[in-house]
Amino acid sequence: MVTHGGSNSESSAARVAPQRAQRRRSARLAPWLAVAGLLAGSGCYYGQAARGHMEIELKSRPVSRVMADPATEDHLRERLELSEQLLQFAEHELALPAAGAYRRYADLGRPFVVWNVFAAPEFSLQPKRWRYPLVGRLAYRGYFNEQRARDLAAQLEAGGFDVLVGGVPAYSTLGVFDDPLLNTFIQRPEAGFAALLFHELAHRRVFYRGDAAASEAFAVTVEREGTRRWLRAHRPAADQLDYERRLDRARQLQRAAAATRAQLTRLYADARRDGGPPETWSDERRESVRKAKREQLDALADQRRRLSGGNGLRSAAGRLPAGELNNAHLIASATYHELVPGFDALLRHHDGDLKAFYRAAEQLKPLTPDQRRDWLHEMAGEH
Repeated sequence: MVTHGGSNSESSAARVAPQRAQRRRSARLAPWLAVAGLLAGSGCYYGQAARGHMEIELKSRPVSRVMADPATEDHLRERLELSEQLLQFAEHELALPAAGAYRRYADLGRPFVVWNVFAAPEFSLQPKRWRYPLVGRLAYRGYFNEQRARDLAAQLEAGGFDVLVGGVPAYSTLGVFDDPLLNTFIQRPEAGFAALLFHELAHRRVFYRGDAAASEAFAVTVEREGTRRWLRAHRPAADQLDYERRLDRARQLQRAAAATRAQLTRLYADARRDGGPPETWSDERRESVRKAKREQLDALADQRRRLSGGNGLRSAAGRLPAGELNNAHLIASATYHELVPGFDALLRHHDGDLKAFYRAAEQLKPLTPDQRRDWLHEMAGEH
């Protein structure tokens, strides 16, 4: 009787466990199913966003189940174990809100989770912006489907914009949902994997509504400091040195991009001062400005190839896209890196105390994006 009863109990548990898992998954999906149902027929931007997030939810499984699955490859299992160590480090050593995040895993069967579209006029470095609920106006449009992103880019390009479509390995829901680990980034080298997790968790800690440049720069500073501390605690000095060398190359590239932005800003301003708005320029003036622009961008491209060995540099935002540079590339670079020196200086001002740094960063929230940018430039000693 005991053996029989035990057998029935195990059989019941085997039936109940999947049912409970299904109920939990249904609870997670309920709001997205409702939103997707309302928007699916309209073909609107938010419909694809709801469906894209719902796809991730449907494909995600608890990390514990993935690790226990005999079909899971050893390398993936090792990366999942590493992710748990990184999350514990983020929570206890970096004071980042890691609870609930990245405890599920999804293989999307594609190299990026979303594709972002950046756009700027041919003779301006003022980005096109889109308005979103909760986060305000941002200088990019994200799609879960690459072709949708390229379709928008083609429309913008036909309208005279410089455009860039860049694949992104991860995105944050800012703690609204428990973001899962994805195949799009889990196989990165350890330092890059750590950097990405710390970057996305930083968005949960501080995010500036309607100010992607400050939000991303804050996360880049946290990402780099967190990765340094992880490597110091867990890896040999050679790995730490290699990481610093990579950061130094990245900083050189970012300084070169900033110098090119400044040169082009002057070029466009001078052309407007002398000739009025671009739509009134003569063909001769237009070609002259276009030629000067191309020369400066080609010089930046040469620097990028030298610094990256021709392969591009990688950050939490993904590999820098190849191809002919344009204003949109500079917008993307500025979004992630322009304000990093200011946040780096703020962290130094607090002697590396991350909690004090976070509190100081929170105090910048009441400022407008322009005020925040000016404050951070001044903090970096750039004004």
